[in-house]
Amino acid sequence: MNLGGFIKYFLISLAILFSIKPAYSNDIIWQQSGSPQGLRVESFSFNSKGDIFITTWWYPDEVVFDGALYRIECSTDNGSVWTSVLETGGFSVCTAINKEGHIFTGTFGKVQRSIDNGETWEITNDELPVSFIHILAISPEGHIYLGANPENYRSTDGGYNWTKLDLEYQAKTFIFKEDGYIFAGVNPGNSSIPQYIYRTADNGETWEQVLCADKTFGWSMAVNNKGDVFAGTSGYDGSTQGGVYHSTDNGNTWIKVNNGLPNFNVNSLVIDSNDHIFASIYGSGVYRSIDNGGNWSEVNNGLSDLRVKCLGINPESNIFVGTGTNEKPPSEGGHVFISNTTTSVDQIDSQIPDNFTLEQNYPNPFNSTTTIKFSIPYTNYVSLKIYNILGQEISTLFSGKFPSENYEVHWNAHNLSGGIYFCRLQSGSFTKSIKMVFLP
Repeated sequence: MNLGGFIKYFLISLAILFSIKPAYSNDIIWQQSGSPQGLRVESFSFNSKGDIFITTWWYPDEVVFDGALYRIECSTDNGSVWTSVLETGGFSVCTAINKEGHIFTGTFGKVQRSIDNGETWEITNDELPVSFIHILAISPEGHIYLGANPENYRSTDGGYNWTKLDLEYQAKTFIFKEDGYIFAGVNPGNSSIPQYIYRTADNGETWEQVLCADKTFGWSMAVNNKGDVFAGTSGYDGSTQGGVYHSTDNGNTWIKVNNGLPNFNVNSLVIDSNDHIFASIYGSGVYRSIDNGGNWSEVNNGLSDLRVKCLGINPESNIFVGTGTNEKPPSEGGHVFISNTTTSVDQIDSQIPDNFTLEQNYPNPFNSTTTIKFSIPYTNYVSLKIYNILGQEISTLFSGKFPSENYEVHWNAHNLSGGIYFCRLQSGSFTKSIKMVFLP
């Protein structure tokens, strides 16, 4: 390339570069939404109204070694207050909720159902030839899949009658794809026997093995909007065989995607509406990948308890974290955390401002989302935070280094109660606040 061509290419590249208006995104900010009665949160389920059901593990007043009991707890206020709706004695418990809001629970050879949000329960079948029921999952057609020791079953009539599946070992998870495929992760319960993922295309009549993982235990699986399948598992004794597996071809081939994970003991996976993948690791908290598992980064801002046992995601794509102890007898109890909606901060023009400014939000009052504009005259560290009327910090919209520019941020307050809130911009010695009125 001659000098004239190079200069032309360089100028075009600069023009493209400076025409881009970058967006800045904050990390996930976790807020503790409440403490359940149990000492450890085992799983989450959500109904269409937004009610949350968790399974928890607890000890009676007279603690005995390995004397844990189990219960189902419900919250109708996004996790602030929890009420016990079912206690199951010394048997582990799992739940699933269908489109009609009917709650199904499995304990020790017994399946129960509640059609009134846990107020009353009906035994649909207590004659299954199994011991612990590890998982209940409901397909889009309303069929219930049950994973247990030593066999797995399917019910097509609401849990009254069950058909044994030709699926080897106890299933730990089932996931359902839009194309009709069902995946099951099974666990032999013995570290000397490999774990497997099976796939079926005929509602569970026949199964084929698509992945084998040595020296691992447990499975958590999720599907993104493109139909890619992700599977997380844990390794025995520091084994490198666990971690996250990714398949882009319906399970025919898998690759490990563990770059950035502190270890390969993944106990839960969920995927939000943006196809961001969240993985939990007990003792290390929560990690997120925004590139299909290619890279993982820690997202523990506000997560005061890193003993993460499970993740959940509600219909609004809010991520929930359940924590708790592995100790026997236990010490500190478990907690539930909820993610704030990830907030993007966008540059709105290329004019360099003369001063720091924070404009009044609009609309104001607002009933869901409001826009906040601010200006930074020179590159500096900036924080933009939301406080309630008591002065308590509610959310960090952004905290980081901003270049000189004019910006706007869109804040969604749908998880909060109506009332007066304050937005504060701070950079160095500059501080300014605005009053905002939320009318849900």
